[in-house]
Amino acid sequence: MKQDRSWGASSLTQAAVALFLLSTLPTTAGQQLSDIRPAEIRGGITPEAEARGRALLLEAQATYGLEAWKQKKSAEFEMTSQWHVPDSGWPTNPQKFRLVALQLGADDADLIFLNGPQAGEGWAMAGGKHFDLRDGKRIPKDGPDPHTKVAIKNWWFQFPFRISEATVVADAGPAELKGKDYSRVFATWESAEPNPTFDQYVVYIDPGTRHIERGARHGCG
Repeated sequence: MKQDRSWGASSLTQAAVALFLLSTLPTTAGQQLSDIRPAEIRGGITPEAEARGRALLLEAQATYGLEAWKQKKSAEFEMTSQWHVPDSGWPTNPQKFRLVALQLGADDADLIFLNGPQAGEGWAMAGGKHFDLRDGKRIPKDGPDPHTKVAIKNWWFQFPFRISEATVVADAGPAELKGKDYSRVFATWESAEPNPTFDQYVVYIDPGTRHIERGARHGCG
C-alpha cells in the first residue's frame, strides 16, 4: 500500500501470514525526511538489483502460500492492540478486534470491536470511503477520517503479498543483524529517495526459510 499515513507502535501480534519485528522511523513536521536506503543502493538501483529484489519477494510469497492466497477472496484475523500512550485512537485500550479483509489485494475491510464500550460495533473501509459499523450496517463517516487503522491493520495482514506492489524495489544485499544473516529488500513508491508521500521499507528475509522476519519502515507522516 502506498501508505501516506503515520501510525503508532501498537502490538503487531497479527497471526495468519507473517510475524516479524518492525522498527518505525517517523518524520515530524519541520524535520528532514529520514532515509533508510542501505548504502549498497544509495548510488542508484540497477535493473539487475531490481530483478533480484523482486525475485526475493516472490520466493517469500511462495513460502507463505501465494498460490493458495490467490484463490481466496477474503480472509480474517483477530488480535489485541495495546498502546502505551494516553490516546490510543481506539474506543478502549487494549482493544481486541476482528478484521475481515473483504477483498484480498485491496484495502476494503470491516473491523469489529470485540471488547469495550463499543463491542459489536466497528469501522469499515470500502471503495476508498470510511464508515462506522452499527447494528450490522455501514454508516458513512462525516468529517475528518478517524478510521485509518482499518487500512493500516489490513495492510500489515497482507504485507508479504502486497509489498511487491511497490514501484521501486531492489536487492539491498546481505546483512547480519543480532548474529543472524539475512537477505535484504528495499521497497518504496515513486522514488528511491525519501519523499513526503510514500513510505520506505527494508525487509529482512531469512535466506533459509524465506520468511520475512524483520523490517524497517520510514514513515512519511
